[in-house]
Amino acid sequence: MKYLAAICLALTTACAMKSQRSQGVLRANVGMTFDQVKAASTVPVNPRYYEFTHASKAISEIVFDYEIPNMGVRFEQCRYFWIDTASKSPIINTINIGINAKKLPPSEFNAFLEQVRARFTAAGWKAGHWVHGSETGPFGRYWAFENTLAIIEEKKVDDDGNSIVNLVITPRDGTLYKDIQY
Repeated sequence: MKYLAAICLALTTACAMKSQRSQGVLRANVGMTFDQVKAASTVPVNPRYYEFTHASKAISEIVFDYEIPNMGVRFEQCRYFWIDTASKSPIINTINIGINAKKLPPSEFNAFLEQVRARFTAAGWKAGHWVHGSETGPFGRYWAFENTLAIIEEKKVDDDGNSIVNLVITPRDGTLYKDIQY
């Protein structure tokens, strides 16, 4: 009976690990088209056009790795992506990526954020913070490289304080982000 229980446990663990294995790489950045993203990526990217907004979106909940092309940043074991174009444009203007493989308890969250910030720093991105009048936000939420702005967002997912990390990629020159200083 012990052997049967051990085999079941091993199979369950192997199946859980297999389900967490990356299904490929998403390579996307603002300024690209969906055709360019599809050609550069190994995961399926299936945009849908929405007549009401005249914009396209691609949404997926799979395990994948995410690379921002030519910018030296890669995140493994991501959990979802949401990619948008602007209205009446084929150009991608917003990307949302769930960059952690599982929800993080408060005891692990800050260490994960430091790893994310270290990746941006090592790749030459500039850390920024929001400044408006006498109010300022903390450094390390906003990261800039060329015309790309990455915003690190914490999303609480339950009453125990567990969180996921959402990475928002948007054009740096957007008027919404004019008050960010690097």
